[in-house]
Amino acid sequence: MPFIFVIWGLNTVVNKFASPNTLLSFYLVALILGFLFSYLLYMRRSFYVEDGQLIQEGSALPLVIMLTNFLVKYIFKHAVY
Repeated sequence: MPFIFVIWGLNTVVNKFASPNTLLSFYLVALILGFLFSYLLYMRRSFYVEDGQLIQEGSALPLVIMLTNFLVKYIFKHAVY
């Protein structure tokens, strides 16, 4: 799922804005910071096997992150036009 958001964000930067080169540099910095942040959040997650399935405890954090992404894209879309 995160890969889809990366492609969607790059598509928006390249096709919707007047100066994509500047925005791509900011996008790359934000992408690296986001990767580091997610690594720190999930590096201590534990997995276990139950009935032959690999299980990880659930979290509301991915939902919050995805909703925040949609909210930011919505705000930027309506602030630009």
